[in-house]
Amino acid sequence: MGLLETMGLALRNLWANRLRTILSALGIVIGVASVITMISVGTSAERRISSEIAGLGSNMILVAPTMRRGTGSMDASRLLSIDMADEIMAAAPAVSAVSPVAQIEGTLRWGSSTTSASIVGVSPAYMGIVNQTIARGRSLIPAEADSAAKSIVLGHKIASDLFGNEDPIGREIGVVAAGRRFDFTVVGVLAERSEMLFMNSENQAFVPVTCLLHRMMPIRGVGMYYCQTESPELVEQAVAQIKRYLASRTGNPDAFNVASQEALLDAVRQVTATMTLLLGTIAGISLVVGGIGIMNTLLTSVAERTREIGVRKSLGARNRDILLQFLVEALVLSLIGGTIGMILGWMAGSGIAKLAGWPPSFSIKSVVAAVGFSSAVGLLFGIFPAMKASKMNPVDALRYE
Repeated sequence: MGLLETMGLALRNLWANRLRTILSALGIVIGVASVITMISVGTSAERRISSEIAGLGSNMILVAPTMRRGTGSMDASRLLSIDMADEIMAAAPAVSAVSPVAQIEGTLRWGSSTTSASIVGVSPAYMGIVNQTIARGRSLIPAEADSAAKSIVLGHKIASDLFGNEDPIGREIGVVAAGRRFDFTVVGVLAERSEMLFMNSENQAFVPVTCLLHRMMPIRGVGMYYCQTESPELVEQAVAQIKRYLASRTGNPDAFNVASQEALLDAVRQVTATMTLLLGTIAGISLVVGGIGIMNTLLTSVAERTREIGVRKSLGARNRDILLQFLVEALVLSLIGGTIGMILGWMAGSGIAKLAGWPPSFSIKSVVAAVGFSSAVGLLFGIFPAMKASKMNPVDALRYE
């Protein structure tokens, strides 16, 4: 019997027991759909985050105290100040701009409108470093930083919540932070921008860092520094210069974390790859469950078709013919489930990505891996029933009732 004839026979046998075939393939469908969905969602999330980080510019560097114990981070955090930004500029010639960043939570009020926001203290160089666009008005200027002026730039959502369609430029708003109220003049509104892992300018309001530290907060330390180089080619040189300077100041090369954009992208890729692998592995367990369902179906089929096996053997069918027939049935069953699961997985992954606002992603590698694994599972769990069928004694099989 040829392979095509064997496949045709397998399809007829599976069609003859449609309900059982559907139930057996369901485990494979769920397994493949889950694997492809998880991988698709993970890839979509990675692309979204990577594109947002790339939007900051390829020549950005973040400097922050290390959060691990035993690295001197507590002592290093005391060094964080506005003046240290100038020291970084002087010690790292490859750096073209530095902005200290400090942040507190507060409430903004205008008239009867109130909204919560993160009040971020920055230097005038900050907007250029993070590639942020001003939609209305202007950004902070050096004179305001020098005088610790009460000027504020609102995120797009904050401006919409407070003013609606009105023009907020030049208006005075109340800012309540650290238990005190301050009056600020709105000088600018940011262009609309999507959220990121570590910054969401939509719900942030930016003030001169000198104002935040010297007028609003009881402390004088900043949280981190955003640095920039003239070109991406100078980033590695700048990172090395900053690290040397910080190590000389603290006496501990691990007290600060200096991360370039490429390092941030690598970290994002590692985290998303790990999460995708974990979720894919969990989803893949259902493929094993589906394989057990295939084995159960074939064992039942072998028992029901014992006389048929005996007749075929008495007419000259060899053991390998019987073995091949049941293996092909297992393979066809797993391929049917894998194909349906692939379609459902693609639809689910695209739907989740659309709801989350992420770019849709469909990996051919994940499809090949999931369908290939489902086929391997079908063959693996089909071996035992197939071998049992092939080793039947034809005389005993013909006597079976």
